[in-house]
Formats: sequence, C-alpha cells, structure tokens
Amino acid sequence: MIFIKLLTVACRQLAKKLWIIALVAVISAILSYILASAFLPPVYGAEVQVLVSGEEAILENYTRIATGRAVCSRLVDDFDLTATVEQLSDSIRIERLGDSSCLSVRVLCQDPQTSAILTDALVVYTNEAAAQAYDGATFLVYNDPVIPTEPYGMTALPLALIVFGAALLLSAVGFCIPLFRGRLFVDRRTAEELLHMPILGVIPSEKDRNGGIRA
Repeated sequence: MIFIKLLTVACRQLAKKLWIIALVAVISAILSYILASAFLPPVYGAEVQVLVSGEEAILENYTRIATGRAVCSRLVDDFDLTATVEQLSDSIRIERLGDSSCLSVRVLCQDPQTSAILTDALVVYTNEAAAQAYDGATFLVYNDPVIPTEPYGMTALPLALIVFGAALLLSAVGFCIPLFRGRLFVDRRTAEELLHMPILGVIPSEKDRNGGIRA
C-alpha cells in the first residue's frame, strides 16, 4: 500500500516537472537530428539477388571474395572511384536470405545511380572470381539492380525519434531517483499525503552530504 502511495507522489512530482522533461527530450532530439544530418548523410543501396549452387563453402566465402582486395581494386580501377579499396569494401553489404542459397548484394553509396552501377559490376566480378575458385559452381542473377529511391538503413529522423524517447525515459528516471531516495519525502505536505493525517510539527535533523536526512 505504501508503495502505491509512493508511486502516486512520484507521478505528481513528475507532472510538475513535465515541462522540463519534455524540453530536455526535444532539445536532445533536435541536436541528434542536426548531428546525424551533418555526419551521417543518407546512403542508398541497390539490391541484386544471386542464387548460388555448388559447395556450401561458396556461400560462406562469397562475402570474402566480394569484399576482398582483388574484386574491390578492380572496381576502383575500372570506374575511377575516389574511394579507397578499404572504403569500398566497407560499403558492401551481402546477406543470406534465410536458409536458402540466395544472397542479397548491395553497394552503399550516397548517389543512388552509382549504387546501382557498382552493385551490378560487383556481382559480375565476384561471380567470375568465385567460379574460378570453385569448379562446378553456378550463379543465377535474379534481377538487375533498380535505382533505389529510399535511403538504406538508419536516417536522421528515426534516430532523432529514438533519442527523443530515450531522453524522456532517462529524464523521468532522473527525477525519480532523488524522490525514492527520500530527499523529497521530508516536507510536511508529502508526509500528510502519505499518512492521511495532519503533521503538527517537524523535528529538524542534520543533512548528509547528498542532501538527505541522516537517521
């Protein structure tokens, strides 16, 4: 019963500080949106699906071949890319679709058209290199890369919304911590709400270094 009363008092205290909590959350969301827009520009990834048949090891090593220096260097040289081999390798995304032998291949770029061109070339170069490494392996390309219209992965707006929710929660918890540590229950009004009886007087006591009341 006393715990329910404590929660009731905590909610009342939070209601009084609601504007502060909301202000902190809004400021945090705005700052995260600005920073994400400045340092995390949207990237696009045209997708190509490749069906791989042959040894199981081909599926496991397909990503290594695609992100390897041989394939990435060929892409950089053939398309005169300003990105380094390491940067291009980091921008490649290859995912296995469930338990099937189908792979999803993407090259992430800030320009959608460039992403489609590089993804198409990456699949061709990787299939050639994998076919040379594994005799009898075959690769079926399901689709040509379509120029993407939506960014790939996290963008500034969803990130700002996540930060907004996290800031609301953390701010509320921050205001509740001193409440449940007893720092706000020493006043007469709170004690009367908890005990449902008038308080005739308060005995002064020495405060500790954290602002609480020593026993």
